[in-house]
Order: sequence, then structure tokens, then C-alpha cells
Amino acid sequence: QHELPPPKSSYSVEGQKAMQVAMAALKFISEGRMRESLDAMMMALQLGVPEPLNSQLKQILLNSLDVEMKTTTSVALDMLTGRKKCKFCGQINKLTNKFCIKCGRVL
Repeated sequence: QHELPPPKSSYSVEGQKAMQVAMAALKFISEGRMRESLDAMMMALQLGVPEPLNSQLKQILLNSLDVEMKTTTSVALDMLTGRKKCKFCGQINKLTNKFCIKCGRVL
């Protein structure tokens, strides 16, 4: 239903267009424009960007989803327990603390 097309040849017109979109996506990453980068990566994949960019873009997207899920889960657990873990030393602190009670760093 929502399957991606197979990678096109890098010598085809379609493949060249998809590679331009993929290169724009990578440029957006270097500029910190993550939302635009993710949109451009999806467009490049839908256009059938040739290998090896095809596999690289898929891996970047999977990694970004994994990070997002871990962050969302961590924030949800903090809110449910009323506590948050210091990302520097691992100390559990009250959710209302601004600084870690063990290392003093900003939470």
C-alpha cells in the first residue's frame, strides 16, 4: 500500500532528480533544519533515490525514529514518576529540581 519504489539507476533522469533531493536533505541536516531534512529524505526515497544513498537515508530515518521514541518514553516516565534522571551522573532527582543533587549540573 505505502511501499517505497525500488532504487532507480543513478544514470536515469529519475535517479538524478532523486539524488538532488537527497543531497538537499543532507545539506539541511548540516544546517540544523531537521524537519525539512526528514521531509526531503522521504521525498528522495519516494522518488527511488539510487544506492548507496537509498540505504543511507533509510538508516538515518530509522535512527531518528529510535532517538525520538527513547526521548518520548523517557519524558513520559519522568512525568509519571515525578522524577528525572541526571543525564551526566545518573542520579534520580525530583521533577521540580533544576540542578542535580549529586553533581550539580543543570537537569
